[in-house]
Amino acid sequence: MIQVSLPQEGSFYIRLNSFLFGPFNPNVDYEGGLTPFRADTDALSESSSFYHENNVVHSKTDGELKYVPILSELIDVPTVTYPQQVHWKSVYGLSNTPYSSDYPLGFAYPGRTSRITSAGQYLFVSDVGRNSFTFYSFTSGTSGGIGAVASSTVKTVIRRVYTLSRATDSTAYYRIESKVRDVRPANFMSDYGALINNGALLVTMWESGTGERADSKNGVEEWSNKLRSPNKPSYSVSDAQLAINELLSASQEVAIALPEEEHYGVLAHEASQKVNRNDTNMIAFLKDLRRPKDLLPKLKRLKSIKTHSGNYLGMQYGVLPTISDLQEIIGAFASVKPYIDKNGFNTYGASRHSSLASDGYQTTLEQHIKIAIEDDDSELKRLSRVIDSAGFKLTLENVWDLVPYSFVLDWFVDVGEFLERCDSRMRISTLNIKYATMSRKLTVERGLTPTSSFPYIGTVTSVNYSRWTVDHCPLPPLFFQNTPTVSNHWLEASALIIQRTKIK
Repeated sequence: MIQVSLPQEGSFYIRLNSFLFGPFNPNVDYEGGLTPFRADTDALSESSSFYHENNVVHSKTDGELKYVPILSELIDVPTVTYPQQVHWKSVYGLSNTPYSSDYPLGFAYPGRTSRITSAGQYLFVSDVGRNSFTFYSFTSGTSGGIGAVASSTVKTVIRRVYTLSRATDSTAYYRIESKVRDVRPANFMSDYGALINNGALLVTMWESGTGERADSKNGVEEWSNKLRSPNKPSYSVSDAQLAINELLSASQEVAIALPEEEHYGVLAHEASQKVNRNDTNMIAFLKDLRRPKDLLPKLKRLKSIKTHSGNYLGMQYGVLPTISDLQEIIGAFASVKPYIDKNGFNTYGASRHSSLASDGYQTTLEQHIKIAIEDDDSELKRLSRVIDSAGFKLTLENVWDLVPYSFVLDWFVDVGEFLERCDSRMRISTLNIKYATMSRKLTVERGLTPTSSFPYIGTVTSVNYSRWTVDHCPLPPLFFQNTPTVSNHWLEASALIIQRTKIK
């Protein structure tokens, strides 16, 4: 559902810190209302599938937008110092006295960052409500607001919340809640230029600051002229709905960066692994337990580098994996039983969540899979499943784990994961899978930049969801992009080299 805030009759604007703010309601303690409507892109369709599972395709858009009619009246008059400067011919007072002025920092809306280059000052506008708004400000003290940050430098960030408190026919009064915090800029940037168009960094600096205290503006009441448009702009809901729907339709044609999508066969692999109560390679585990003394660190010849490298390898690949295996075995016996659906099938699931921020878009991707398995009456298959579930089955992965130094080869080419996927494919083929239900949910959030042709401020969130059911289970791909990880194992590699040399 999209909600649009339309200006009330007699709404006004004010000038503050070289910004133009508004529109504000004529009665400063009146919240006003929102007009809701559904976007043309909203859609929902359902169809039945296997075993009473439904296929679903659902698209919806939510958002809250503010209509700012004077944006079509502003004239861009940028300068080198103030590239966002605008000019507006307005009026104020009951006599409609003309008021023509430049606004060097432009029109204010949430997320707007401005840099006053002559003073090296940054301003960030946040949390613009119907009758309040917040400024974060920071002064670099360097020419043009850019330059290297010294590690010892301590500066201040100011947060000022302006709240409209009362109004007369021509004047708006607001109170200021102003706080200061100390920050060390070097903890956040190497050059002050990092703050350009990055007001979120300014907020992060404020939140991490210390020594909060009130400054001289705290509790002060100030005033501004109540500025109004000399025209009578129409506040049509239908016009707003048409403009927003046109924007949303055009947005669907824009290519945006999306999070990497996982193969559903990989999710099926993870779900099918949950059929086994114990994923530990019990053959290798019992083999290691035959010589428990080998797991203890050597306390002789502590001056030898070989002793320390051997103790490190023993801890890394002996003691820690054994402890982890014991924890997994204990956890396997306490594991939760599978969920049984209304058809009497055991169901197992897996999911993946990923997100990405790019070009003003925040995208989130959710993927889920559910596989339904019917118990097989075959005693031979049941016995095979019990052996596999206990971790004693002679799988390709288990055999690979028994090969000396196989983990070293996995640093270069992950043979173990390849064999694990082979085992997964064979496991899936032996399970009596009745159906697999998959779903995909893509959420895209974007902040709208107002223009003269689109005078709306706010954020819209589009959600596209689909769910489908098939009578088979997707298989994990055998081959995948492998990134060598030997660079992450330099310490273990060094210890192995020492162990194989004649160094004492």
